[in-house]
Amino acid sequence: MRGFPVDKEDLKELIKYIAEHDISEFRLENKEFNVTIKRQYGGSRIVQSEAIMPQPQWTAQENPIQGASLLPEQKAAPPEEPDDEDDSIHFITSPIVGTFYRSPSPTSEPFAEEGGAVKVGSILCIVEAMKLMNEIPSEVNGTVVKIFAENAQPVEFGEKLMAIRVE
Repeated sequence: MRGFPVDKEDLKELIKYIAEHDISEFRLENKEFNVTIKRQYGGSRIVQSEAIMPQPQWTAQENPIQGASLLPEQKAAPPEEPDDEDDSIHFITSPIVGTFYRSPSPTSEPFAEEGGAVKVGSILCIVEAMKLMNEIPSEVNGTVVKIFAENAQPVEFGEKLMAIRVE
């Protein structure tokens, strides 16, 4: 068995650098390995590290693992974007520049989900700015049609966070 292909001290320095410079995701890849580091709520962790090994190319019929397929995944067409001209759609925008969070903590359930019902005043998300957590409430009753912002990613003032179909 081969050892880890990256010097562990270099990796520790890289994680420290990512945390200090508020980098949310980093990927390093070469012929022998790939490493992905994602930052969540102020901490860094390695979420993937693997040696790249040649994989046998089976068709779905030849695959010896039941229920598994090594064929490329087929992605569904993305849902239609809510129309800015549609009067039944209300857009929630960021009131400040900050970091968007879908839940109060990394282990908590999101405040709102696409397809979920919301009421006036219910908390939809948090936008963190200068270590202050700003709860963003719903301004309407309705159903969340689209969540535009990615969790733990920066957002700008006025940027669309969510679209809600008003009921």
